[in-house]
Amino acid sequence: MTGRWARQVLEASMSRRAFLKATGAAAILAATGMAGCTGAGTTDTVSPTPAPTAAPTPVPPAATGKLAVATDADPARLVDKAIDAYGGLEGIVRPGDNVVVKANFSWAYSPAQGGCNNPGVLARVMERCKEAGAGSVTAVDYTIDNAQDCLRLSGIRKAVEDAGLKVQALRSDDFEDRADGGVFLKSVQVPKMLKDCDVLVDVPAVKSHGNTLMTGAMKNLMGLVRNRGALHSGNLDQGIADLAALFRPGLTIADAYLVVRNNGPRGSRDPADLASPHQVVVGDDIVAVDAYCTRYVGLGPGDVEHVKLAAQGGLGQMDMSKMSIITL
Repeated sequence: MTGRWARQVLEASMSRRAFLKATGAAAILAATGMAGCTGAGTTDTVSPTPAPTAAPTPVPPAATGKLAVATDADPARLVDKAIDAYGGLEGIVRPGDNVVVKANFSWAYSPAQGGCNNPGVLARVMERCKEAGAGSVTAVDYTIDNAQDCLRLSGIRKAVEDAGLKVQALRSDDFEDRADGGVFLKSVQVPKMLKDCDVLVDVPAVKSHGNTLMTGAMKNLMGLVRNRGALHSGNLDQGIADLAALFRPGLTIADAYLVVRNNGPRGSRDPADLASPHQVVVGDDIVAVDAYCTRYVGLGPGDVEHVKLAAQGGLGQMDMSKMSIITL
């Protein structure tokens, strides 16, 4: 692990293992024969622990509960307003940093149909990282639809490459390094490229979801896990909270330019499913960002189980009255 973010994740992973041993969870795993177990006949790389009953092991995030929310119909200007109101990227992105942006381009839909990041929003976020001194900036996702169709139809490849930056659709053989999980997830397999990551920026496309009610910043991290099927096979909300504890992005910039309010997380050709807030939410507290974003799909923070679990686990703030929110 050579990247600054990667080293922090490794240290947190070791702390979680110590916690599991201290609470006897590791002994339970050994007694039930679950340690190292994967799904029969599969190469399952996301292994659940039995009977999850608690929130993720707390780690000490540098979260402040401070959010900046901007509104503008111009995607680039929107991003600039939100980042500037937040205080810029100084102290987050350092000169020469390798920045990985967890984007959302999992679906083969056009920008007008939603489902993915607005290409202008994503490209401008990446440009701001570069302008802050980053040595490299790469947008990544592990797509559900055909990767090339996703990149083409969403407009993301063109927008990112026109900005002189990189976009990578992860493949199954791009995953290798295993890291300890949390309450539900025993271990996950993460992209090899993250070994050199200095800063992880989470840029979710805010959408509704049939199982978890909302796709936001925490659920967006599922695109950094090889086998998402195992997450869906058990306690999905707890698994999402575990991923928030594991990955701990340095900054979250939620893309609510176009929101799929109904029938997400895919895009939609039905205008009745879509809303256009033309907003971006910036914060270092992933729980606070998701709590705020519940409004875009007609919910409140307490309606989304993984938001509650993450807050209970000490991963961030879900109480809106305790947040410092700048709106413009």
